[in-house]
Amino acid sequence: ELACPVVETNVAYKIRETPRAPGMAGKPKPAGLVAANIQETASGWSLDIAPSLPGHFQVQNAVNALAAADHVIDTSGTLADNAKRTDEVLALICAKLGIDPARYGVA
Repeated sequence: ELACPVVETNVAYKIRETPRAPGMAGKPKPAGLVAANIQETASGWSLDIAPSLPGHFQVQNAVNALAAADHVIDTSGTLADNAKRTDEVLALICAKLGIDPARYGVA
């Protein structure tokens, strides 16, 4: 047994597809690409995403990555170590989602 938590993403997050990707106002959305707002149900925290690959399932893949990231960060070290690891994971998630990590103060 791995003792890994199971996250029901359809309960933990609300997904609202949006007509345009953030920063794309006034520009046509490329065929097949989907933009969305993902909101965490418990906290109300939200994120606008626009995966660079076509298909509605790419939004679900992004939600799965967010849910997994909540449990991947090892927080057993010092506060400084935890902050560094958290920033590293956030930068990786941003890279996968095509979001500039500087938006969140991460290089």
